[in-house]
Amino acid sequence: MARRKSATLDMPEGKTTDGVSSTSTSTSSSSTTGTIPPDPPVALTSENAPPPPIPATSSIRRPKYYQVSEWLDDDRVVLWNSKNNRSFAIRKEEFLLSTNIGDNLLPVAGDYEANAGEKLLVKADKSITITLPPNPVVGDRIEIVGATNFTEYPLQVRTNGQPFEGTPATEFTGVELTIPYQSAKLVYTGEVTGWISAPKVWSRFGKLPAGYRFFMEGSLQDQGPLNRAVIKTGATLPIIAPRLNNKPGIIFNGTDQRISVAPFMQDATAGTVYIVFGLDNYQPQYNILRTNSNIEELLRHGNGWSYTGIFCDRRVETYHMEAPTNGYNLISWHVATNRFQIVQNGKNYGIRTGANFSPGNVFEFGSTLFRGCIMSALVYPFEILPSSEQHRAVVDYFYKRYPALPWTAYIP
Repeated sequence: MARRKSATLDMPEGKTTDGVSSTSTSTSSSSTTGTIPPDPPVALTSENAPPPPIPATSSIRRPKYYQVSEWLDDDRVVLWNSKNNRSFAIRKEEFLLSTNIGDNLLPVAGDYEANAGEKLLVKADKSITITLPPNPVVGDRIEIVGATNFTEYPLQVRTNGQPFEGTPATEFTGVELTIPYQSAKLVYTGEVTGWISAPKVWSRFGKLPAGYRFFMEGSLQDQGPLNRAVIKTGATLPIIAPRLNNKPGIIFNGTDQRISVAPFMQDATAGTVYIVFGLDNYQPQYNILRTNSNIEELLRHGNGWSYTGIFCDRRVETYHMEAPTNGYNLISWHVATNRFQIVQNGKNYGIRTGANFSPGNVFEFGSTLFRGCIMSALVYPFEILPSSEQHRAVVDYFYKRYPALPWTAYIP
């Protein structure tokens, strides 16, 4: 069989693929950083010779020694041979067709619910979320092959209520991968330790107080305990794309892109809503969320005040707050019987009376007046006082997840 030349990287003279001079004596590098270790300055012998040229149609030899180091933009994938510490590139088609490495790889480019035993080739041009199986058994494995710059597009994994490396699921929302082109294996070890990773490349994010009824973040999916379907009620669906701190957001373009879930607060006598959102350009008047189809409400009226009725039996008019006209913000509504208040970016704008709590007959995001994005939406079926530790814990979650938010009175 005819052989082609060994597929090596074309680099400037005196440089390796990670930018280190080829004359350097340093050999320290780590595959977990996404860089490619330089060749060690040793003489070649029959024991440490580089692998032979790879035929275009054959499998990659000694597959257990190979790791993906980088997925290049010029239709090549870089592999690192851990046995002889050498790196080389082959065509992506060759990699995917290899009987030892590429077989059974499932391409994933959007949010995905994984199954035990799958090998996921994650190549996406946006941040995505992978949800692990809901009822894993000891020994279940899921492999992730990184073909994305996860620094630019972080990969999130939700454990579906299971611990992660000993941390209970109640103490975090998910784990995140931010190392470019990193691959990892996840193995389920039981209900105490939960999922473990090799290598250990994940960072946990989030710890929300228990009891929330609805949670939507970075996808058109209710990630709360009711797992309600998010449906299209407007003409078209909004899209998902990276926005604040390069996290995925739900993008609305000012047309009819309303989305909703079925009402879920009928048994409640109070409620609290948190929304992280952004506004495109200058918007003097808009609405983001509606809970009652019979109430015409605006988070920001043209006169600068709020005319809102979220979880209220009537519209609360001329609520004097500095409603934003652009940028990113965190706003929370705290509603109870005959009591209503809004907190924006850490500033409490005071209690108003005259409207009572109402569970509402819709729960709908977006309007033709809204151009921007919703990053996160969180609902509790009870009142959380702005002075409480629960409120501080929620704010702390959003502060750590979106450090670019304009905090004016944040208390860690």
